[in-house]
Amino acid sequence: MHDSSSKRRKVRRSIGSTIMRSASVLAQTFRDCEEKKEKRHQEVMELEQRRLQIEERRNEVNSQGMTRLVAAMTNLSGAIQSLISASHDNANM
Repeated sequence: MHDSSSKRRKVRRSIGSTIMRSASVLAQTFRDCEEKKEKRHQEVMELEQRRLQIEERRNEVNSQGMTRLVAAMTNLSGAIQSLISASHDNANM
């Protein structure tokens, strides 16, 4: 009877120990998973920030291009007006 009781205690201890190890492994796996998820989230946020910076820079370049185009057209218009004016002045002489 004593041996049977002793065996049951050993089996219970063994089962308890196995459960504790399994719980520890599960907890560590969960922590690792959460850390990886947080890291992926951080990477996604960094990529989004970079995308926004690139888009902002592209808009700035496009705006500068339009400003330069308007200035060039204004200069061309002024040159054409001067040419027309000079042409009329020469015709009136």
